[in-house]
Amino acid sequence: MEKSGFFNSLGNDRIYDASDIASFLSKFFTNGIFNNSLKVVANNNMTVTVEKGSANINGYVYELTDKLNLDIKAADELLDRIDSVILRLDLSERNIKLMILEGGLSSEPVSPVITRNNNVYDLRLANITIAAKTVE
Repeated sequence: MEKSGFFNSLGNDRIYDASDIASFLSKFFTNGIFNNSLKVVANNNMTVTVEKGSANINGYVYELTDKLNLDIKAADELLDRIDSVILRLDLSERNIKLMILEGGLSSEPVSPVITRNNNVYDLRLANITIAAKTVE
C-alpha cells in the first residue's frame, strides 16, 4: 500500500487525524524529554516539583508551561518503597499527564513496573525512594 500526505482536502477527500500526525512525527523524534527539561526536584516535604519543559511520546507532544508540584503518598511504618515520577500517554483518555506511580512495599524495594501497550505508554522521569516512617 502506498500512502502520501499531507495535502489540502478538496471535498473531504483528504481526512487526517491526530494518529496520522503522531505517526509522522515519531519518525523524527525519539521518546524522551526535550532540552534536558522536566527536571524533578525534591522538596523538604512529601512533594516533588517538576520544572517546566516538554517531551515526546510516540509522536504525541507534552508541554508543561509552569512548575507543577506532585504529592507523594505517606510512607509505610515498616517497609520502604520506590515511587516513579512518570509522564503517561493514554490514547483512550487522549492526553499525556504527569503523575506519581506508586511502588510496592518491601524491605528491598524495586522501581514500579511502567506500562507500555497499545493504549498506554509511560515515560519515567525519576525514581523516589520512600524510606519507612518518612514524614518529610
